[in-house]
Amino acid sequence: MPLPLDQASGLIKPACCHQGLAGRPVLLWWDRRTLPTSPFDGGGPQAHPIPIRSPGGSSPGSFRSPPFGQDTASDTGRNAAGSYGTHAFLLQGTGSWHPAVGSLQSKVQALQEKAPESALTASLLQDEEACPASPPEGAWAPSSPLHPASSPLHPASSLMRSTSRTTRLLSTIQEEQAAVEAKVATARRAPTPASKAIVFGLVNAVAAVPSLIAYAAIVFKDPIYTPYLDLLCKFFFVSSAVHQLVFVCLSALPFAIGQVQDVGLIFMSAMATSIAGLATAQGQGADVALGTSLLTMTISTTVVGIATLLVARYKLAELVQYLPLPVIGGYLGFVGYFCIASGLALACSVSIDTISSWANLASVDALTKLVPAVLSTLAMIMTMEHFNHPLALSGVLTAIVLAFHAGRLLLGWSLEDAMDKGWVLRPAEGKQEFWELWSLFNIHDFKLDGILVSAGLAQIGKLAGLILVVCFGSCMDVAAIQQDLPERIDFDHELVTVGVSNVITGLTGIGYCGSYIFSQTIFTMRAGVFSRWNGIMVAAVELTIFLLPFSIVQYMPNFFFGALLVWFGVEISRDWLFLSFYKLTRIEYGVLWLTFAFVMQLGLEGGIFAGIVLATLYFTYAYAQSQISGLRIFHTMTSNVVRTMDQQAALQVFAAHCVVARFQGFVFFGSAHALSRRMDVVAGALVSDPGAGDADAPPPAELALAEAAARTGEAFSGTRHTQAVAALRAAPRFLVLDFTRVRGMDATGARTFAVLCRDLLALGVTPLLAALDHHGVRPLLAAHGVPMGRRAWPPEVGAGAGAGGEGAGPESAAGAGGGWADAAGPLPSHDSGSLAEVMRLPHAAWTALPPGAEAARGGADAALVFDGLQAALRYAEDQYVSTAVRYGLCRPPLARLTLADLVRAHLDKLPVVAPGAADDVAATLAQYLDSRVLQYGEVLWRLDAPAQQMFIVEKGSLRVDQHRFGAAAAADRAEDPDAGVVPAEAAGRSFELGPGCVAGSTDFFLARPHGSQAVCSSPVARVLALTRQGLTRLAAEVPQVLAVLQVIIMRANTLDLTVAAEVGHAGQVGD
Repeated sequence: MPLPLDQASGLIKPACCHQGLAGRPVLLWWDRRTLPTSPFDGGGPQAHPIPIRSPGGSSPGSFRSPPFGQDTASDTGRNAAGSYGTHAFLLQGTGSWHPAVGSLQSKVQALQEKAPESALTASLLQDEEACPASPPEGAWAPSSPLHPASSPLHPASSLMRSTSRTTRLLSTIQEEQAAVEAKVATARRAPTPASKAIVFGLVNAVAAVPSLIAYAAIVFKDPIYTPYLDLLCKFFFVSSAVHQLVFVCLSALPFAIGQVQDVGLIFMSAMATSIAGLATAQGQGADVALGTSLLTMTISTTVVGIATLLVARYKLAELVQYLPLPVIGGYLGFVGYFCIASGLALACSVSIDTISSWANLASVDALTKLVPAVLSTLAMIMTMEHFNHPLALSGVLTAIVLAFHAGRLLLGWSLEDAMDKGWVLRPAEGKQEFWELWSLFNIHDFKLDGILVSAGLAQIGKLAGLILVVCFGSCMDVAAIQQDLPERIDFDHELVTVGVSNVITGLTGIGYCGSYIFSQTIFTMRAGVFSRWNGIMVAAVELTIFLLPFSIVQYMPNFFFGALLVWFGVEISRDWLFLSFYKLTRIEYGVLWLTFAFVMQLGLEGGIFAGIVLATLYFTYAYAQSQISGLRIFHTMTSNVVRTMDQQAALQVFAAHCVVARFQGFVFFGSAHALSRRMDVVAGALVSDPGAGDADAPPPAELALAEAAARTGEAFSGTRHTQAVAALRAAPRFLVLDFTRVRGMDATGARTFAVLCRDLLALGVTPLLAALDHHGVRPLLAAHGVPMGRRAWPPEVGAGAGAGGEGAGPESAAGAGGGWADAAGPLPSHDSGSLAEVMRLPHAAWTALPPGAEAARGGADAALVFDGLQAALRYAEDQYVSTAVRYGLCRPPLARLTLADLVRAHLDKLPVVAPGAADDVAATLAQYLDSRVLQYGEVLWRLDAPAQQMFIVEKGSLRVDQHRFGAAAAADRAEDPDAGVVPAEAAGRSFELGPGCVAGSTDFFLARPHGSQAVCSSPVARVLALTRQGLTRLAAEVPQVLAVLQVIIMRANTLDLTVAAEVGHAGQVGD
């Protein structure tokens, strides 16, 4: 079906936008003979995913175009013109003022710049429709030359086809949109004729003048001001004229329209009504109330202007927008209701200021006046919905006034009769020149005797609200204009313009808050009027009306102004009270309506304050819920240490004894209690005794051993089963509290953690606190009595490691899975023995209960604090390894694992050679390996270095730091290619490799540069290296030994992948 277009403006009619054209997927086709590569996204094959929404509004699916350059076949011969290129994208824009198919023309222009002669077409696709395999029928005739006249974009071409599933876009859409954009571009290049700008200035003035009269009726709606209303309207005319002249002089937008705005009118109306009430209560006359109101509004406008200048000067616009949107929506919803109530009250000559006062409309006279007001409102709404011509609304407004006077004459009423019957406002008595208007301020000889100062000072609270809503509204107006402009607007400069205009109008005594009228500004821009004569004409008309010795109000019916107000109110209320349902969460929508109700009941200040309190409470609740749902509990998290097979199997036995709790965000009073309850449940599970009730084989222990056997392949039977059950009873229990992602904590949160730690210690669970030294977490926890003992783990290796051989170096927990005990002194020079011997400990130390375990079982008196999560996890694992050694579940960690021991350990599990041949295989393999000794901190390989060797760690340990891949990592390294060693904290992920581990094999076999770096992390380390030459010789001379080496590498890499997967599952720490 054809898309409805307005031929004059080239805009999609509102009905089309309401049908959901914006956001629809479009497929653009072109002939590849003239354009072989795509001008979009860098060219090359592409299949662009497009999010679409099903007709029922369910979750988005995706539309995907065929790859660029896909050759298509057709039995009708349409492929004769060549294969087609495709590009998929979404239409842009919503609302009745948006240009037709906003992004289509830019795509077409990009194609035409590359290939002006290329034939083009486009398809507007239905939701959930599969991509067609070829362009719409008729896109290219088999014999059509590629000539502009034959292009689907040419006026002579008509491509609109209707099929059962695809609506085709007419070339007319593209031409009309091109015409609109061409007018804008031409207007920017050449000055707009003054005659055209003046005409549009008259149009804007005709639309603005009735609105200003309606605004005056809103502000001065109290009956005490009614005799002065026609004169007060003149203040609005001159105030808007001054606003407009300032915008003409200062704004960077030549088409800008700046007038008295509706956003702040409700606060000004509240000020005027409050002052009238206070003056009446103190027995003051209407002149005192009016003078006080005018002075208060003038000062308020000046203050608002200064505040806007400060916002622009110090770039505080973002702070202004911290006001919760539901609160703003509730306020604007009240603005809409207020306009409707005021408009009906003005039209029907009744008072509507409370819910019960709506009953005043039930009289015959009120209902008679209500009919033309409703009909006029409907005429305005229908005009804006169905007509986009610039003169349409102005013509309707003029027709309403003329129709009233025609009806008046048919009834034989004079203008005086209409005034007596309440259809027209009666002008003020006597003739008053414009310069006499300032006498309404009731200030004589610069004395404030005629001003009720106390009533003016009582409006300070409303002034604060006025500043907020005007600043917020001005920011939103500039943002709305920016959305329709291709170039960037200087946001702060335009706010300065708004501030200066308010200051000037305030200082001249005609101050009513003004800003951009973005609808008229955008309307003028789209009409191609880029001349300041437009704004000058608007100001000239308003000044002329101000200078007239009579008021034009007396010639316009009350229902006309009332209908304008009702129209404004309907539009605002519909957008914020009803259509916002689709833009807010359900709770936010409820907050909006509650704010609206509070404003109705408590007034502006009290209602907005109550709305902010509600929004804050909702945020507190939502944030607390996100923290509780964001709490992650890990039962199988492991450290980055790659351990031997038997140690890995032993650690699996104790997996249920260590739980990691990862917190995030700001821990505060709203979430602390719920987090504590979750931790109590976790602690209760930790302290349940797996051996209770059955010393031989309790079900929980059996379950733990069965799971460990399934994951590692280790069998627990006989004596080994008894040892494992006893080890489970003796093993310490740890709860790791990870604060890496915590961004702050209040006193309630700190007190909750203090109670939690004391409860855990009483239960025999040792809290391990990780990453406290940020956002003031550690001092706050200490201040609230969290018992803490700092533990650096593993023990630091001194930076002064000597180079005098393998035995040089200070204290260390050498080797992966290094021990828990602290020891000093140099390492012995021998290469054999256990880690206990290397650390100069008695061998029995490994069979004694480690300090952490005993403290946990007996009731430790402090939580242990670690620099990071990995240090805490490694500490816990080391305690479990020591427990496993004590009960015979694994061997003590070795400072050195010989090649023969390594081969024997792997062949015991996968016997690929004859029994007893392990020593011979190791001896043969050693002939093809090179030995290398490393000192602490020495680099084995660097990031991006060629992988010419792979390594087997025989002694000590290596830290392998994996780094990011892709463009980001390449850019980082390109900035400093000679940076040398990359710090461990800058790595994407780090692993510790000890004796028996294989390092660098993945990059070696893939023949790619290293994506990591390896550094010696023990006082001394020895590695065995296999070069590419050695691998070639090994394959040629002893392939059987190569097969054994492959088994070793395969099993070692499998273990590495297991650790990496578990660490990756837990998530990388440090962000």
